[in-house]
Amino acid sequence: MRSDADVLAAIARLQELVDPVPEFVRDAARAAFRWRDPDTARAELVADDLLEEAGLRGPAGPRLLTFRGPDVELVVEVHTVGPRRRVLAQVRPAGPGTVQAVAGPHERTAHPDQLGRFVLDDLTPGPLRLRWAPAHGPAVVTAWTTI
Repeated sequence: MRSDADVLAAIARLQELVDPVPEFVRDAARAAFRWRDPDTARAELVADDLLEEAGLRGPAGPRLLTFRGPDVELVVEVHTVGPRRRVLAQVRPAGPGTVQAVAGPHERTAHPDQLGRFVLDDLTPGPLRLRWAPAHGPAVVTAWTTI
């Protein structure tokens, strides 16, 4: 007689043969795991014009997202450039620091200018997360969103 663990292992092997997890999903999961940081504050999505204006804007227009965390706001404009994405964003209030982004399997770093603006080009469509690390103070990580 087989144990429950044996049956579950057989089902997992069958699932992997019939419908394997795509490598880009595995890459994104690994990147998300590397981003675990329990000491960072969260910036939640508080506005998304794609949800607010469904059907009112043409498909070619940029998408506007706003994330808000403790003492910081990130305003993100997402543009579709062929099959890729371009992000124009601003950290408010502005100050020295670094923005790290994970988009699909790729990680990018940007340094906002004196007004808090930064650009991330050639991003993979899919899950996106930003991490704002100001020169002074705790880091803030946005909620995952799909671009």
